Amino acid sequence: MIQQDLCIGAPRFPSTVDQDAPDALQIWRRALGTQPLDALAAVGGDFAIGLTLSDGRTLLAVDRFAVRTLCWRIVDGRLRYAERADELADERHELDPQAIFDYLYFHAIPSPRTVFQGIFRLPPGHALLFENGQ
Repeated sequence: MIQQDLCIGAPRFPSTVDQDAPDALQIWRRALGTQPLDALAAVGGDFAIGLTLSDGRTLLAVDRFAVRTLCWRIVDGRLRYAERADELADERHELDPQAIFDYLYFHAIPSPRTVFQGIFRLPPGHALLFENGQ
């Protein structure tokens, strides 16, 4: 299974970004340029992205309030990501007892934890850069 790039939400890009592209993925690639982590600081609005960069690294990022969520796990040294944790879970994933306690006590499961062991959610305003299996 090949991981597809993902971009959801309504990002607001700086005026310096050329937004005349046929799809959102191309606009994101232009906006991120050669310094993707620095460029993310200038993007506003609500968004979650998962992109394979031109150098082969994978970038995951969510907006400052995590209006859009992005969950991830590592399978055989490869990064997998999706909007929801249950999309990444399989029959081997057990429920996380601490996450269940957190949900019952706080009425929420704080990130980076999800209800499944081994599947994580990006905290608000965070990015993950994945390369060489790490």
